[in-house]
Amino acid sequence: MSSGESIKIHWDSEVCNSYGACVLEAPEVFSLADDGTLVIATFEPSAEFEGKLREACAMCPTQSLSIVEL
Repeated sequence: MSSGESIKIHWDSEVCNSYGACVLEAPEVFSLADDGTLVIATFEPSAEFEGKLREACAMCPTQSLSIVEL
């Protein structure tokens, strides 16, 4: 990603099973609620988290997460 570009997280809640792999990869952005559902702190995180977010998307067993470059 070059300077000035931003990213957005796309989450398919219909596919997500809240396994938590994303939480392990990017806990600054993802967490699990007490009932086990995924919580996303921001859908437009700062660029400093891009590497962790790409890893989180790659590790998602249901592939319910992806990154969109804006």
